[in-house]
Amino acid sequence: MASIIPEQTETGSSLTIQDAKAAESNLRNRDTPWLISDIIKNDREPASPDSPLSLSADINGQSLMWDNWWCAASESLLSGNLAVMQFDYSINDEPVGAELGTTFSQHLQDGSVCSVTIFYITDLPNGTHNLEYSYAVTGNINDGYRVYGPGKYRKIYSITVDNNK
Repeated sequence: MASIIPEQTETGSSLTIQDAKAAESNLRNRDTPWLISDIIKNDREPASPDSPLSLSADINGQSLMWDNWWCAASESLLSGNLAVMQFDYSINDEPVGAELGTTFSQHLQDGSVCSVTIFYITDLPNGTHNLEYSYAVTGNINDGYRVYGPGKYRKIYSITVDNNK
């Protein structure tokens, strides 16, 4: 399900978001850490649209796979959820088009099924960068684990890069 954009896109912070093809070809590159799976290791969701979930991490290295997961208890619940949700991404308050990432399905050991969107970020300069993943829900949805009411839910990852370590 990858959308391929032939050129790289720069954000104002001078980091680079590689195109979907580069993201897809680096999925198995274990030298590049995944933000959620490898570094933060936290799969919580925001409690409500009024309460963004903010998480932080320190990294050294100039590349990162920014993985964003939406999981449900079954394929049918996942399909129904995705049909009524709008996902948005930004880095340092600048929108990132979903077409720059690659999206795939992942089945977990507990039977959950996930839609995973990955962005491959390179040229990370020293300093703090805010990566925001949000999703809008228009009505009540149930992923098999909890009910989400209408609104925009936000997850903010504040990463501090120190390539001098």
